[in-house]
Amino acid sequence: MDNAKILYASFPLKWTVKSTSYQIRYRKAFDINEIDEIFCTIINAKGNQINVSELGSLLGFNLHDLAESDILNIYLKGLTEYGLIEINQETIKLTEVGQEALQSKLKYKYFYATTALYENQTATGESFDFSFKDVFDLENELSHEKKCDKPTFENIELKQKNCNFSFLKTTFTKVKLLN
Repeated sequence: MDNAKILYASFPLKWTVKSTSYQIRYRKAFDINEIDEIFCTIINAKGNQINVSELGSLLGFNLHDLAESDILNIYLKGLTEYGLIEINQETIKLTEVGQEALQSKLKYKYFYATTALYENQTATGESFDFSFKDVFDLENELSHEKKCDKPTFENIELKQKNCNFSFLKTTFTKVKLLN
């Protein structure tokens, strides 16, 4: 019995996989750093709004010194890049995103990209998760990635899901011959 060989028959099978291209928008999370937290906490304590010169003074900056003024502006630019604050003339306002960052300790960058979602056309009606990576070596990848300047999620549910598959839809069908 130890010398017995088990033979398996193989036969070609036409397997159809549908690929649908979607343009998505999504966000990437980053931990807030110490500077983000200090600046946002001070602005929050001042009623979510503060004058640039008052903030500079509280932080010990000499705003008459161009080098120190430039350093403060670099810090403020970092906060605006993530949408934590808005600056209108000489007034800094802590945004809703900045308030959420203080609670969650996360800040976000927002992007648009294109990705493909695969659908098994041969094994229809199956209720299990089909692994396109394991069977066909097909992976979802992002292409044509572009940064968005402002948060694009106005709907709370979309904020929770971190993505929205809703814009552009293009469908392709791929056929793989399995032996």
